[in-house]
Amino acid sequence: MRRLSPLLAVAVAESIDALRFSTCAATAAVPSPPNLDPPRLDPSDIRSHNAALIAYSSRGSEAPRLAHLPASCGAMLKSGEPPDCCTYNTLISVHCKLALLADARVALALMHEAGFAPDTFTYNCLMLGLCRAGLLTAACGLFVQMPRRWGAYYDRYSYTILIQGLCVVRRIDDACRVFAKMSRGWCRPGVHTYTVLLDGLCKARRVRDAKALLGEMVDKGVVPNVVTYNALIGGLCQEGRFDDVTKLLEKMEMQQRAPDCWTYTIVVMVCGSMEKWSMVPWCCVKPVKGIDLTVNGFGG
Repeated sequence: MRRLSPLLAVAVAESIDALRFSTCAATAAVPSPPNLDPPRLDPSDIRSHNAALIAYSSRGSEAPRLAHLPASCGAMLKSGEPPDCCTYNTLISVHCKLALLADARVALALMHEAGFAPDTFTYNCLMLGLCRAGLLTAACGLFVQMPRRWGAYYDRYSYTILIQGLCVVRRIDDACRVFAKMSRGWCRPGVHTYTVLLDGLCKARRVRDAKALLGEMVDKGVVPNVVTYNALIGGLCQEGRFDDVTKLLEKMEMQQRAPDCWTYTIVVMVCGSMEKWSMVPWCCVKPVKGIDLTVNGFGG
């Protein structure tokens, strides 16, 4: 078991306090889970507990049963087979995905008490939960403090979480600054990070910047995927630049990045909302194998 240094212990304690303060408003409206029987697991088998936690994390409908997980960890402690770092990280991840930030704080405190140091995965989960709750100040604080005080280093996911959170609240300039910091470091942006920022730029009506970002992306050897192109197509449609949409769709086909159902749905929906049906590009109405434009484009 990895024990925390006194300085790191203080830092973790402060992060718990900060998370407690940040989650008060976000969790005030969360109803108490109903009383359910706890899952029957062998308390001596830590792998079965970790597997159960991971299973819960992929089933949002099972959220009420998470109330029994701390008790389950207690049973593991009594059995002499205490939870490991994976257990605590999974607990934190599950609660953050379900917007149960107060419970994530409890799991972080338990992790601290058990002597485990939070790592990059831990703080990525916390940042994701804070961003989804709209608590960007707290998320930015965690991001800044990760390497300085807690020794947890950024990875691509760390940057992408924060960039996406900033884009959602239309803090595009801040998102661009975080992206620039990422580009200068050892952890270079991948297709997902580029796509997140490009989508944010398009939704902020900064399509010119989005096109420049796409060019930079290609120049640096990062291959755009259909989601990347869909984001740009949505931005071009919002500006009524349907000739550019047609060219981009043709470019996708030439690059063997076949447009998907959502590609055409974006175009049809935007044209419909603008009442510009005559502007739907010709390539959006030609037959496409495997795509039913009537159903997917018009919500039939």
